[in-house]
Amino acid sequence: MKHLFIVNPAAGKKNRSSVIADAVARLGLSGAEIYVTACPKDAVREVCDRLEKANDFIRIYACGGDGTLNEVITGVYLSGYRRCAVASVPTGSGNDFIKMFDGYSASDFRDLAALTAGEYRPIDLMLVTDTGTGAVYPCVNLVSAGFDAAVADGMGKYRRVFGGNAAYNLSLIECLVSQTKNRYTLKCDGEELFPSKRDFLFALGGNGQYYGGGYKAAPKALPDDGLIDFVCVDTVSRLKFISLVGKYRRGEHIDTMRDIVTFRRCRSFCICAGKRIPVNVDGEIILMTDPEITVLPGAINIILPKKAQDT
Repeated sequence: MKHLFIVNPAAGKKNRSSVIADAVARLGLSGAEIYVTACPKDAVREVCDRLEKANDFIRIYACGGDGTLNEVITGVYLSGYRRCAVASVPTGSGNDFIKMFDGYSASDFRDLAALTAGEYRPIDLMLVTDTGTGAVYPCVNLVSAGFDAAVADGMGKYRRVFGGNAAYNLSLIECLVSQTKNRYTLKCDGEELFPSKRDFLFALGGNGQYYGGGYKAAPKALPDDGLIDFVCVDTVSRLKFISLVGKYRRGEHIDTMRDIVTFRRCRSFCICAGKRIPVNVDGEIILMTDPEITVLPGAINIILPKKAQDT
């Protein structure tokens, strides 16, 4: 068995490459390697190259934020190599993906001894297809379009100073001015949800539950049920929106906001706008035409930390 640590030095507020290297050295693992990424998408290339040459089981540790995790998983998907498992070592600003695993804290996932000894489990992967170009983007956590994609796009200028949660809130306030109406036709499993195109605040699909530094957007999502949790929210006034933010953050919107929230479980959905729109794929904003999202059950093995009671 091999251990590959992919370290994003730009994740979070400071470079933790040397800290991680020292921690790995103390573990004394046989066959452990560290690769520090040099630029965006470098992790995709490195993981794909390594797996295409692999002939042994490899445990890959994505040391960074949710974007780093997405890059590692994209490399795994593109390689087609199944004898591997991926762990998230959260050193980024949001680290939302790991929040859905009950009984684990962020510090558990930063415990490299616990991670290297942990078991893995298969989870689902979402594939986001730009129907305009045919390009496919793997997504392990959440995909969205509309207001919250605009918020995610605007987080960049705040993130380095304020961190994930505060950056999301500041961008959210900014987007209230111009991003509250988005006209779509929405389809789940090939069927239109509404009789005609209409305005929505946003639409999203969850394999994970959290995004935006702690907003529980898909509170009932399970990563291994073979289904996507689809949520869309009607356009509302700015005053009403502000009054509902707290419920949305806590994940109460599915049950308490049924007058404006539609919830479905599906194997695919499409956000049809008839033009290129910004789409949030695990925190990365990509312009797409009529994105179609499908689920690939059990496609990725995720490592969970070994806890003291497991010994």
